[in-house]
Amino acid sequence: MRGYGSVVVLGHGEGVTTLYGHLATIRVQSGETVRAGDLIGTVGRSGNATTHHLHFELRVDGEAVDPVPYLNR
Repeated sequence: MRGYGSVVVLGHGEGVTTLYGHLATIRVQSGETVRAGDLIGTVGRSGNATTHHLHFELRVDGEAVDPVPYLNR
């Protein structure tokens, strides 16, 4: 996960994961179950970031994919 700084990766099953990068703080621990609405971290500028922002990525079987079809479900 080089370049993303402080990162949280959530597993959703069936090979689907979401990545949240450049976090200032991480509020969850490895193996913890999270639910919709839970705070997992705060936006920051860790890693190779020049300003505060959140990097969001959706992966299927390890490959980054367009998240829009998944977010509309």
